[in-house]
Amino acid sequence: MTSKANLTDPAYNSLNWNVPLNANFDIISDGLGGTTNVAVSTTDVTLTATQSQRAVIAVTGLTAARNLFIPTATFGTWVISNYSSYALTVYNGTAG
Repeated sequence: MTSKANLTDPAYNSLNWNVPLNANFDIISDGLGGTTNVAVSTTDVTLTATQSQRAVIAVTGLTAARNLFIPTATFGTWVISNYSSYALTVYNGTAG
Protein backbone atom coordinates (compact mmCIF):
# COMPACT_ATOMS: atom_id res chain seq x y z
CA MET A 1 0.00 0.00 0.00
CA THR A 2 1.34 3.39 -0.96
CA SER A 3 1.44 6.06 1.68
CA LYS A 4 -0.36 9.30 0.97
CA ALA A 5 1.34 12.57 1.82
CA ASN A 6 -0.36 14.78 4.36
CA LEU A 7 -1.91 17.95 3.04
CA THR A 8 -0.52 21.17 4.40
CA ASP A 9 -2.98 23.41 6.20
CA PRO A 10 -3.25 26.83 4.61
CA ALA A 11 -1.90 29.89 6.39
CA TYR A 12 -4.38 32.14 8.20
CA ASN A 13 -6.41 34.17 5.66
CA SER A 14 -4.85 32.22 2.82
CA LEU A 15 -6.69 32.37 -0.49
CA ASN A 16 -5.41 28.90 -1.33
CA TRP A 17 -7.70 26.92 0.99
CA ASN A 18 -9.90 25.77 -1.89
CA VAL A 19 -7.06 24.24 -3.90
CA PRO A 20 -7.52 21.40 -4.64
CA LEU A 21 -9.97 19.88 -2.15
CA ASN A 22 -12.61 22.56 -1.70
CA ALA A 23 -12.79 24.10 -5.16
CA ASN A 24 -16.61 23.87 -5.26
CA PHE A 25 -17.31 24.68 -1.63
CA ASP A 26 -18.84 28.14 -2.10
CA ILE A 27 -22.49 27.05 -2.35
CA ILE A 28 -22.25 24.78 0.69
CA SER A 29 -20.36 27.41 2.65
CA ASP A 30 -22.98 30.05 1.88
CA GLY A 31 -25.85 27.77 2.83
CA LEU A 32 -24.35 26.56 6.08
CA GLY A 33 -22.44 29.50 7.36
CA GLY A 34 -22.39 32.42 4.99
CA THR A 35 -23.51 35.86 6.07
CA THR A 36 -25.37 38.44 4.01
CA ASN A 37 -24.98 42.04 5.16
CA VAL A 38 -28.07 44.07 4.26
CA ALA A 39 -28.39 47.82 4.76
CA VAL A 40 -32.00 48.67 5.59
CA SER A 41 -31.99 52.38 6.31
CA THR A 42 -34.44 54.50 4.35
CA THR A 43 -36.77 51.92 2.79
CA ASP A 44 -37.96 48.33 3.11
CA VAL A 45 -35.74 45.74 1.42
CA THR A 46 -36.46 42.60 -0.60
CA LEU A 47 -33.57 40.15 -0.56
CA THR A 48 -32.25 38.77 -3.81
CA ALA A 49 -32.23 35.01 -4.37
CA THR A 50 -28.47 35.00 -3.75
CA GLN A 51 -28.78 36.92 -0.48
CA SER A 52 -31.50 34.58 0.80
CA GLN A 53 -29.24 31.53 0.30
CA ARG A 54 -27.11 32.53 3.27
CA ALA A 55 -27.83 31.20 6.73
CA VAL A 56 -27.24 34.52 8.51
CA ILE A 57 -28.79 37.85 7.48
CA ALA A 58 -27.08 40.75 9.27
CA VAL A 59 -29.24 43.86 9.05
CA THR A 60 -27.57 47.24 9.52
CA GLY A 61 -28.47 50.89 9.24
CA LEU A 62 -31.99 50.86 10.65
CA THR A 63 -33.18 54.39 11.41
CA ALA A 64 -36.86 53.47 11.84
CA ALA A 65 -39.06 50.36 11.89
CA ARG A 66 -38.64 48.55 8.54
CA ASN A 67 -39.65 45.39 6.69
CA LEU A 68 -37.40 42.74 5.19
CA PHE A 69 -38.87 40.52 2.48
CA ILE A 70 -37.52 37.06 1.64
CA PRO A 71 -38.28 36.14 -2.00
CA THR A 72 -41.50 34.22 -2.66
CA ALA A 73 -41.15 30.42 -2.71
CA THR A 74 -37.85 30.58 -0.82
CA PHE A 75 -37.72 28.10 2.02
CA GLY A 76 -35.20 27.74 4.79
CA THR A 77 -34.12 28.71 8.25
CA TRP A 78 -32.28 31.95 8.87
CA VAL A 79 -30.64 33.72 11.74
CA ILE A 80 -31.47 37.40 11.39
CA SER A 81 -29.41 39.82 13.42
CA ASN A 82 -30.70 43.33 14.08
CA TYR A 83 -28.44 45.31 16.37
CA SER A 84 -30.60 48.44 16.40
CA SER A 85 -33.36 49.58 18.71
CA TYR A 86 -35.87 49.64 15.81
CA ALA A 87 -38.29 46.87 14.88
CA LEU A 88 -37.59 44.72 11.83
CA THR A 89 -40.46 42.62 10.47
CA VAL A 90 -39.57 39.73 8.17
CA TYR A 91 -41.99 38.51 5.50
CA ASN A 92 -41.89 35.69 2.97
CA GLY A 93 -42.99 37.34 -0.23
CA THR A 94 -42.66 40.68 -1.92
CA ALA A 95 -43.63 44.17 -0.85
CA GLY A 96 -46.96 45.40 -2.05
